[in-house]
Amino acid sequence: MRTETKARLDLTGVTPLIVNNAQLADPTNDYAIQIRAITDKGIKMTPEEREQKDALQWAGSLYLADDGHLVFPGRNFLRAFRDVAPTFKAGADIDRGGVMIADTEVDIQHDGPADRRALWADSRYRFRTVVNGNPTKGPKGGKVVSMRPVFPVWAMSVNVVVFADILGWDKFEKIIDAAGAQGIGNARKLGYGRFTAKVTKL
Repeated sequence: MRTETKARLDLTGVTPLIVNNAQLADPTNDYAIQIRAITDKGIKMTPEEREQKDALQWAGSLYLADDGHLVFPGRNFLRAFRDVAPTFKAGADIDRGGVMIADTEVDIQHDGPADRRALWADSRYRFRTVVNGNPTKGPKGGKVVSMRPVFPVWAMSVNVVVFADILGWDKFEKIIDAAGAQGIGNARKLGYGRFTAKVTKL
């Protein structure tokens, strides 16, 4: 018999959150098409075109709900839990469905303007860095400059279900703490996306 516990995780960012929607990897994506039309010019790109490319990469990296407000995918939380679970010999427990993320999308709470144009206009919400241009090729993929949205101050609340017959509650809490220390979102190896979490049983 399955024994389940519903809970809410209230996350508070400790370091800035960087988001990177994988849709830009799809060559048929509208943003990707527009970006490629600019980057194909190579060194012939004008300063205005470089600015346009940055704006397109930034906008295309956001996760948006149907009504246009900013969200974060619920599945990314499960991925974060799975990444740290082996430390507690719980990787198989996560794979067997020990935790379910109840929210498909989670609202990103931040201190910036709600209007995306105003958000882009504020340099505090831009993260420009050098990335691997083609990760599938490893180090041979080449380095390119890319723009990502960053939220210096952020919080999120996500609902989960923990199945005690698969994953014990004590172990789940350890996984949450470890996931917070590792972070979520982009550039985790650089220390971004770290958080603390208040866990409330419902």
